[in-house]
Amino acid sequence: MINKLIVDRKINPEQIKTSAQIPFQRIANLFWVLFGILLFMPIELGVNGLFLAYFQIILLFIFSKKISKIKIIVYLGYCSLVLISMMIGDDIRLTSLLNPIAIGLALIINIKDKNQSRMIKNGLYISAAANTFFLIYLFIIQQNIGSLYFLLTARTWALEAMPYFGNGLAMLFSLVMLFAFKEGRLKLVLLFFIGGLLTTSRVALLAMVIISIFYIIRSVKNIKAIAIVGLLSLSFFAPILYSTLVPDNELGGITSRLAMVNDRLDLYTLALSKVYENPILGVGSEKLEYFGHAHNSYLQMTYKYGGLALIFWLMLIYLAYFKRLRFVKNIPFLLIFAIISFAQIGLHNLNVLGVLAVYCCVFSENNAVKFKKLS
Repeated sequence: MINKLIVDRKINPEQIKTSAQIPFQRIANLFWVLFGILLFMPIELGVNGLFLAYFQIILLFIFSKKISKIKIIVYLGYCSLVLISMMIGDDIRLTSLLNPIAIGLALIINIKDKNQSRMIKNGLYISAAANTFFLIYLFIIQQNIGSLYFLLTARTWALEAMPYFGNGLAMLFSLVMLFAFKEGRLKLVLLFFIGGLLTTSRVALLAMVIISIFYIIRSVKNIKAIAIVGLLSLSFFAPILYSTLVPDNELGGITSRLAMVNDRLDLYTLALSKVYENPILGVGSEKLEYFGHAHNSYLQMTYKYGGLALIFWLMLIYLAYFKRLRFVKNIPFLLIFAIISFAQIGLHNLNVLGVLAVYCCVFSENNAVKFKKLS
């Protein structure tokens, strides 16, 4: 009778692991954790940083599952238009060509391995925490702790020690804050927010506001949770209440930094003027005066490669992210996605695109329940 029960029981082949497979799986897990650590370090796109970003995207592509034909077709159409635009703009340098092609490649990657994405996420957490503590250390040894002016001067004392410091790092902090929020890990959310705040970018601040609002909505019946969020908010705005001890020029500088939008409006006007020069095929890889880029992913794509390339690129974005998510359960993601794409060029940052791909694997409609079981 017992033997019959054993025979009749269904055995899942995935649950059977040989002694040889277990060490290999551990090595694979360690590799993807290290991959996630490096993915959180968007080294400036000099030669070394560029190759590292390409290496990461190519690895994700190799280990991703079968790519749909429609993705391949749209990707090839996008690459063709980019090439035509750059030839018209008289800039067909190899590095100028490889970067937009790699960006398109990142958008067709289809990560479905839940364990792989979980290990990458763990690496992101480790790297985000380490970067936060390192930023705090830099602030303590190089700045006056009693001064609030670090919000404006961090880029002068951190850039030398962290070549990947800047808006790219702020966008990654915002995304790992979102990961931690989805998993209900508030301590990590707060830790990553501190790191994002020290980048002086407003992206992390806006992301924290979005996460706080949705946490309160989700916990409306939990008075303790609301009290915790209230105390965190009060601690953040305490410097304003403490303003009597702060020099007027510092407080005024911080307030204007947080509220200033004229810089973006001027920049968008400049980018639109480039769009009008050649709205169909763009102007090639020409950089904007002073700012370098448009601080808006869609304007960046349009003025550089034209409206036709933008259409193919938007199709890739839809196929990469929005087709796989249940919108109602991912509203904070959609809002943060809007911030990093409309207020920055997050969709031109290979590290950010890699993290977004991992997010869609972990929290897509089909995988969310299974992922919780793995955790």
